[in-house]
Amino acid sequence: MFTLHPVFSALVLGTLTLLAPSMARADDTEEETEVLDWEEQVPVEVELWPGAPGHAAGTRELKLVQRSTTGKVVASQVALSLLTRSISGQGFNKENLRGTKVRSVPNPAFGPMPEQVQSALADYFAAHPAAVPAEYSPIQLTVKEFSLIYRELGDENTDYVLQQEIDIGFPILRTRFRQLPGAGEGAKCRMDETVSAPLEAWQADDYAYARQVVEQHANQCVSSFVAMLPQLFPDPQQGPVEAATLGVPAAEAGDVVPEGEQQG
Repeated sequence: MFTLHPVFSALVLGTLTLLAPSMARADDTEEETEVLDWEEQVPVEVELWPGAPGHAAGTRELKLVQRSTTGKVVASQVALSLLTRSISGQGFNKENLRGTKVRSVPNPAFGPMPEQVQSALADYFAAHPAAVPAEYSPIQLTVKEFSLIYRELGDENTDYVLQQEIDIGFPILRTRFRQLPGAGEGAKCRMDETVSAPLEAWQADDYAYARQVVEQHANQCVSSFVAMLPQLFPDPQQGPVEAATLGVPAAEAGDVVPEGEQQG
């Protein structure tokens, strides 16, 4: 008697079920998502901005430029002109004067600011892991003007103005004389309002007022950078995050007033 093989019998009866390859080896078709280390992709750096030839625009400590400093420079230029019997048509910019370093007022860009920026980045990428860039994208604190300079040369009672300028964002990079996309994008932190006071008020209690103003402006600068994170590092999977949720020190409200000028 002729007997069909069980497999052929199953085919004839329509009872054979074939296991789909995707079901048989599901593990082989699963794609692993690469998790990027944001600290390697987005390091935080600090750079001094170059100024006039022989001078750096930024400094590690507050630069004090007094009226007497300018007077000496002017006298030297006049003496040089008389010796060479020529008068140079080039003037000078008081911001470019070397001045005196005030070591008790360090630049916050070389102090707490990098750690604050790194902490904000950690919070942002923890909430938005998909926003970590695949390409190397450093964040740079570019230190520019940081000085205390007289307002009027001819006024012996002139006020002194605090100038503080820091950029936080992508560094300005160029390749073959072409600026890379996104280069220089970030928070541009400058004093929105002129902060001035007599020199004695700035110098009181070892420049306590200056340190207070500098700290407030630094916190405002970091907050401005944090607000731009969704723009600098967009998350393709989620919407933008609120800057207030990232744990950045908030700037104190209200104007800062020297202790000697506060009213009871």
